[in-house]
Amino acid sequence: MTLGEATDCKAYDALIALPEQAPKALLADRGYNADAIRTDLAERNIQAVIPGQSNRRTTIEYNQTLYKQRNRIEIMFGRFKDWRLVATRYCLVPGFDVWD
Repeated sequence: MTLGEATDCKAYDALIALPEQAPKALLADRGYNADAIRTDLAERNIQAVIPGQSNRRTTIEYNQTLYKQRNRIEIMFGRFKDWRLVATRYCLVPGFDVWD
């Protein structure tokens, strides 16, 4: 995870060094749309499933069906954030305590 104002692609080196086994594909958003990242993934024989940005001169081909699976991961993180509400006993409605 990167800071909100940090560019996502700055975390690429740390991210790619994490797995013990090389992944078959890297599903990432447009923040990882950099030629250096695509070149590194090609050298590692990892499929880049990263859409190109709209202002890119050349159209980037990527597996759109596989990219849609990325949505599952986004939903999972959203649920983790929702569960944090319960785990830390936050209450969104003033005067209402879910633990009573």
